Amino acid sequence: MKKIILLLFTMPLFIYLITCDRADMHTIAKYGPEPDIIYLFSDGTGYSGDFNGYDGPEEACKEVYELYFSSLEITMIAPLLSTTERDVRNIVPDVYSHVNVVAIDMALIPTTISNSWDGLWDGLIDTSLGSPVFGAMTTTYWTGSTASGTLATNNCDNWSDTTQQGVIGGGSYPDNWWISYQDHACNDNTISLICVGY
Repeated sequence: MKKIILLLFTMPLFIYLITCDRADMHTIAKYGPEPDIIYLFSDGTGYSGDFNGYDGPEEACKEVYELYFSSLEITMIAPLLSTTERDVRNIVPDVYSHVNVVAIDMALIPTTISNSWDGLWDGLIDTSLGSPVFGAMTTTYWTGSTASGTLATNNCDNWSDTTQQGVIGGGSYPDNWWISYQDHACNDNTISLICVGY
């Protein structure tokens, strides 16, 4: 009788543990392991809006990571850009949108930008991304994004055409202008790229 009572009390716990583990495994399989930190990084290099010389902004970010930031524990890398395939706010899946966002400079010194990925889109970040965080070279950077993190009308024709215009972010601003400062000519090859890693 004691064994039956013990079984009745432990069965719900056993079912709960199995269900939670399966849910966690599904999340990890779909999105990767939960990151401790979401990193923003840049080497300050300037790019035209078609990322001439690279097979798109994704390749540019992977090269920057491999050259300067490979010591960071990162499994996912993406440019901080809205595209026709994905809004910038959706780079990090909702399930991990609570994770802290930290900018990491070339000396690998971290600066907190927001206490969560969701916090980037509420109109105010903790610290602007320009000097001194990323240095004087990173005063403007391509985003193609509205203030809410969705695709802006001007995005260099999905980062492929220098005859168009694209939205840039302003590195001097902690308000909405950090991501949606102004429209800019896509043929300007002095605009930086911010990359996301987690």
